[in-house]
Amino acid sequence: MEPRNVSPEAEEHAKHVSAIASLSEQYHLPADRVAEVYERELASFMHDALITTYLPIFVSRRVNELLQNLLASDRPVPGERSGDRAS
Repeated sequence: MEPRNVSPEAEEHAKHVSAIASLSEQYHLPADRVAEVYERELASFMHDALITTYLPIFVSRRVNELLQNLLASDRPVPGERSGDRAS
């Protein structure tokens, strides 16, 4: 088995990018809008995190809850203008 050339930071970043893309696809929202919510929640979690391995999972769950609530209440996602969301 060859050694991996991917740094842990790059691997962690890729997991966050993948989570954002998945949420974007799930909610039919632009990735940059989902990223705004995701990054805000990630910063909140990072403040108290000693171990970051599972942050993509925890942050994704939180963003999923937030997006469900926002879309159910028909409030705009942060950074979204009216009419941006696909029906």
